[in-house]
Amino acid sequence: FKRQFDDVKGPEQGMSNTIQVDPFSGLYRKLTFDQNMKLMGGLLVGNAEDYFSLLNLAKQDDLGKKTPGDLFLGGASGDGDAEDLSDDAVVCLCQKVTKGQIVDAIKN
Repeated sequence: FKRQFDDVKGPEQGMSNTIQVDPFSGLYRKLTFDQNMKLMGGLLVGNAEDYFSLLNLAKQDDLGKKTPGDLFLGGASGDGDAEDLSDDAVVCLCQKVTKGQIVDAIKN
């Protein structure tokens, strides 16, 4: 997943990467942040359970109460409720269904 940003990478553009590698479990994670700690994108190999949470964080302007370090080892999803999701948060990637669409369908 990624936000749209210039292909120019590196410190000169204020981009920083955090990388986690566990060869024993086949886990590799690379998350890219801008200089304001906004999640710009990532690569998940192995355990991708946090994909939707990370995708939704990448669509937001900030990480909320989280830090880049919190996003490793299942830290992206946290213990939040559905109420914490924004209405445009994608909850089903197959059909691109958002939380707001589900709430509207239930109300109607």
